[in-house]
Amino acid sequence: MKFDRSIQKQCSRTATAALFLAGLLISTVTHAVTYASTSVPFAWVDPSAHTVVSAGSAPIAFRSLGGCGTSVPVTDDTISDPIPLGFDFQFAGVVVDNVRIVSNGRLQFLNQNPANGPVFDNAACGFGTPDPFPLPNANIPYTMKVYAADIDPTNIEEAPAYVTRCSLTGAGTGPFGTLPCFISFATTGSAPNQQFVATWNNVPEFTVGNSPQGNFQLQAIIRQDGTFTYQYGENSSVPSAEIGWQADPNAGDFAIPSISPLPPQNFAVEFYVAGPANLTVTGGASQSAAINTAFADPLQVTVTDLEGSPVSGVTVNFTAPGSGASATVAASVVTDGSGVASVTATENAIAG
Repeated sequence: MKFDRSIQKQCSRTATAALFLAGLLISTVTHAVTYASTSVPFAWVDPSAHTVVSAGSAPIAFRSLGGCGTSVPVTDDTISDPIPLGFDFQFAGVVVDNVRIVSNGRLQFLNQNPANGPVFDNAACGFGTPDPFPLPNANIPYTMKVYAADIDPTNIEEAPAYVTRCSLTGAGTGPFGTLPCFISFATTGSAPNQQFVATWNNVPEFTVGNSPQGNFQLQAIIRQDGTFTYQYGENSSVPSAEIGWQADPNAGDFAIPSISPLPPQNFAVEFYVAGPANLTVTGGASQSAAINTAFADPLQVTVTDLEGSPVSGVTVNFTAPGSGASATVAASVVTDGSGVASVTATENAIAG
């Protein structure tokens, strides 16, 4: 359930007669962290103007790849083509730039840019309920399970002979048939605050021998800052399904916050990195001292998570330049309850 992230920052300045400190060399040791989750206000993003992905949509559509349970135009148990996020997203320490939407309530990430690291894809499909890929599962690395159920977005416009109440325009039958039924995506906002929104809008659940039933309003919001949110609107049917995320299953990078019961109506949960994500110089910068003399103020850094909250118990390494004008500092300090680590620095015997 954890992954490693290193935070590194290095800077040094010299002047004619003394060493100026803007944070000599400050870097945390590798520190294991994981995503924490917390409920946040429900703020449904209207998907009516977003791009719909279906059997016949272009250039991105649902496909029947290996392991999928049906063949298009029936889109129950299918997976989409890769969809560009529009920005680089750091998911559990790995940069991804595309995603595949799985009809059954999953998002599966991939990287297609060698500049981000190894290129990889994730086209595992699966079918049915219960979820054929319970976490952790090596078949679906870098996956988000918004609500892993047997959700069936097959619409009557593309598959008239299929028994479904799902309609792109709301021309279906049954208690939810008048609601527009589709899966969509969009990238909104501008850098550095872009977000990718995937929505399952009024999509029913497949049932053997009967018309698909129930109603799912699911939404995943993937933010450029590394956080993500699952939203649950008016939902019915399926009393339980796996909710969670998975990075590298071989490293134990996964979490399953919930399996049962169905999330509350109009409910949202946000995931964020609970461990260290940012390191900032907060004291002792731009000082000078005579040789063999301690600097007047300690060098101080503050470690925070992605939410800006201080992180205690993180080991911070302070290292001075190895030659020329430099200083002596403690090798490492553990952050206190305010996320602060500080050391006293003493100028060496070399002016510079």
